[in-house]
Amino acid sequence: MVRSLRVLLALAVGLVAAAQSVSAQERKLVVYTANYRVSDALVAAYQKLNPGVKVSAVSGSTGPIAERAVAEMRNPQADIVYLFNGQTLERLRDAGVFQPYRPRNAAIPDEHMDPDGFFTLHMFNSMVMLVNKERLARRKLPMPTTWAHLLNPAFKGEITVASPIKSGTGVTIYLTLLDAFGWNFIEHLDANVFAYNDGGGSAGQQAGAGEISIGLTHDAAAFEQVAAGRPVEIVFPDILPSNFQGGGLVKGAPNVEEGKRFLDFLATREAAEIMSPFVTATTVPGISRMPEGHRVIWGDPKRPIDQRAFLDEWKKRFPR
Repeated sequence: MVRSLRVLLALAVGLVAAAQSVSAQERKLVVYTANYRVSDALVAAYQKLNPGVKVSAVSGSTGPIAERAVAEMRNPQADIVYLFNGQTLERLRDAGVFQPYRPRNAAIPDEHMDPDGFFTLHMFNSMVMLVNKERLARRKLPMPTTWAHLLNPAFKGEITVASPIKSGTGVTIYLTLLDAFGWNFIEHLDANVFAYNDGGGSAGQQAGAGEISIGLTHDAAAFEQVAAGRPVEIVFPDILPSNFQGGGLVKGAPNVEEGKRFLDFLATREAAEIMSPFVTATTVPGISRMPEGHRVIWGDPKRPIDQRAFLDEWKKRFPR
């Protein structure tokens, strides 16, 4: 009898241990992201808070990762698609990639959430001028503060920027300039552009290294150069090309409950603090790196612009 009880107790202990082991193995999360810098920091913090979770991240450019999420809709592999711009999030929502989920106890105001709960916007991503102060001084060039200043013939060959054909950063910058000033302005600016780069961060690296005076780049790349101690200054121009970045829960997600917990985390003040070093501002009130007293007119299109038509026109006007 005693032996039988011991055997039963051993079996019970073994079953509990096995159940715990399976439970631990089931705590997985797969995220697709277009911003690995911010994602890596957020995932590390989430895993520190949830040491039993194994997070797998797939990162890449916005287009290919978004296309992958759409292609996998019948057999979803990701739980979360996040750190994508607002336009891409809307396309993914309309394609049926997301299922509604509104984060619990969110520090993010409702205005930054999809009305039907398909995605949440977590931060602003802005495009800035990164100016190498040492090169500017050597060449006796003025400090630019507005887009109009970049048309100064003195800046000929002193500016680099991402090509809108190859980069989301370039698209955001030039769609804003087209909306605000028209093609004539862009053609005059082209006369001063030394090179069009493949990636959005390259202009920031070139300005940081002193290869050119002004790099038109995204905020994360600019902050990175400042943190590295480069002799640069970030200029927030009078009109700030910008977009939101955020994410949502994948419809049919393999690890749906973990996905919900991760979205809850992303909507906290703590997560916003983690994002803050990389971006101009988060959607959590009060967490921003915008200089005090700086008045910025956010890029707000006066009229809809067909992006495909814009890119076709760009190729005709600027074949280099």
